[in-house]
Amino acid sequence: MFNVWKLFFMLMMFFPSVTFDLLSAEIFPWAFIASVFFLRHYSKGFFIVLLFFFFCWALSLFFLGPTDSLRSIASYMNTIFAFAFVLSISQLQIFKFIKLIRIIFIILLTLGLLQYFNLVDFLDDIIKFLIPRGSSVALIEANRGVRLLSSEPARAGNELIFFYILLRYVYIKPKYRLLSDIFFTLYLLMVIQSFMVIGFMVLFLLLNMKFKSIMLLLLSSTIVIYSGLTFTGGRTVDLIRDIIEIGNWNDILFFLANTSGHRLITIYSSFLYGIQFPFGAGLGNWYAGSIEAINMTGIDVSKFSYFQFYGGGNVIGTRSSGFLSNIILETGVIGFLFVLGYILKSLKKYWYNSKDSKIIILMFLFKILFIGSVGHPIAWILVVLLLKYIDFEKNNNKNLKLI
Repeated sequence: MFNVWKLFFMLMMFFPSVTFDLLSAEIFPWAFIASVFFLRHYSKGFFIVLLFFFFCWALSLFFLGPTDSLRSIASYMNTIFAFAFVLSISQLQIFKFIKLIRIIFIILLTLGLLQYFNLVDFLDDIIKFLIPRGSSVALIEANRGVRLLSSEPARAGNELIFFYILLRYVYIKPKYRLLSDIFFTLYLLMVIQSFMVIGFMVLFLLLNMKFKSIMLLLLSSTIVIYSGLTFTGGRTVDLIRDIIEIGNWNDILFFLANTSGHRLITIYSSFLYGIQFPFGAGLGNWYAGSIEAINMTGIDVSKFSYFQFYGGGNVIGTRSSGFLSNIILETGVIGFLFVLGYILKSLKKYWYNSKDSKIIILMFLFKILFIGSVGHPIAWILVVLLLKYIDFEKNNNKNLKLI
């Protein structure tokens, strides 16, 4: 499967934050490049989705002129092409990818520990060359964790979760999964230290666990949070403690919205805007559209620290968190349902394979609805790889051997 160039591009699909400072964007289109070169089978649904995006792009150029439409469509293509590519590959290719992913995951876990203890600070210049916003050391002074080979701890943590989910189902026997989940969650809490990442991981645990397991997780989390050890969680533990101490539900909601930066506000405003304007603000018109969307909510942004710092207390344009929340802002509920329909139709056959498949698909849908950058392809790639692996395992009616 892999010659030298193919191996390079396939490998780089899993490191989208590595840009070599060639683009001002934080995501390099490695997935798009690899998919264009190696995608051999185009489904009808994929072709129709491509036509939809280019139609929206043309309309945006005609009615709005030169907005950020080129960058927007490039971001969407980086994920959609990766999604279609992995859907099309063979069983043998799936196995090779999974073996590669296992190596990458071990390297990332090790790198995270080395960064946390500042043992690779001499690599800082190299990492900053690869990832301009990257760092080889933990952000201890900001009460945050490590970035691995990404631009921020939250992005690194989300990537790591999907790597873990794939390897958990492929390599870890069911009786050992709870213990593995606890250790991995503690790793995220101690090393990555992102509240959003912990929340996303907890969602995965809740989908998987029985009552007894949930009680064990809560007990272990309580011990960690109240242990008093400074190295166990940083900002995440501080936020959890603050939430517990606040008590009042309305104050908790404001606290979460405020500490999330622009995320919760822009997600809410994007969906509100896309429903009220079924064709959206126009592909690439996210800056003006996001300002109008936030103003529509009636929220007083002057109370929020993000807008105080970046906008002097005023609304500023900002991209929403989540692939589909951006879709609904730029193309409205019409585009949202159209693209979501393609995704659901592509995953429908895997939904009925097992409970595990359902959990994986639910995690993926939650991610693309509310979490992460538009063009980040890791979840799209890893989820389809895992679903196809489970499908092959079911159809072969035996355990597949991956050594």
